[in-house]
Amino acid sequence: MAVDVPRSSFFPDIYNDDWFFMLDPERGLRPVTGIGCVTQYPYDPFRNPDRARSEELGDVLAEGIYWVLDQGRLVQDADIDHWTKFLAKRKRFIEQVLRMVERDDLEPGERARRIAALRGSLGRLARITPSFCHDFLQAWASDHQTWQGFVAQLPACQRRGQAVRQLRRDDTDHAQSDTHRELTARPVTGAARGADGPGLALSREPAAAGRG
Repeated sequence: MAVDVPRSSFFPDIYNDDWFFMLDPERGLRPVTGIGCVTQYPYDPFRNPDRARSEELGDVLAEGIYWVLDQGRLVQDADIDHWTKFLAKRKRFIEQVLRMVERDDLEPGERARRIAALRGSLGRLARITPSFCHDFLQAWASDHQTWQGFVAQLPACQRRGQAVRQLRRDDTDHAQSDTHRELTARPVTGAARGADGPGLALSREPAAAGRG
């Protein structure tokens, strides 16, 4: 896949960040073209419940916004009503896969592993609200604009060492932006624990700051 890199280098700090890299908040999907051939290492979507939980939010946001585009609509059309419908659609899909796995002729241990992962996804999905998805996209669009402005004012045609020094932060936390946390861990009790196990509750702080 070939993309026009100088136009944007914004990767939000969330699973499926490459899906968001391909998006422009105002114009939708960026122009791309295919070239050559690429393969992917074997991928096991049912590896364990922790992985399923950690990836569910990124899956929801990315697939939900591309569902808007598939309908010929704009990114801005992903309002509360859209996310309400998509979250219900996502729940039906996971439940359907869960029923298929339960009926499938699998080795018992393999069936149990897949069921646990799917229930982990459902548990995390239950904590994702339409307003959170809407707020995240609003923050992502704002962060995207901020990052574009930052990149535009950087001096060009520098040697690699100069560029690295220009971008280096004073602190040592390069792994995650100060303005974004996908999830915040806090204890939850009672029914909130559900299939999601000892719970992580979604932060209601909208943020999508990226790493470029």
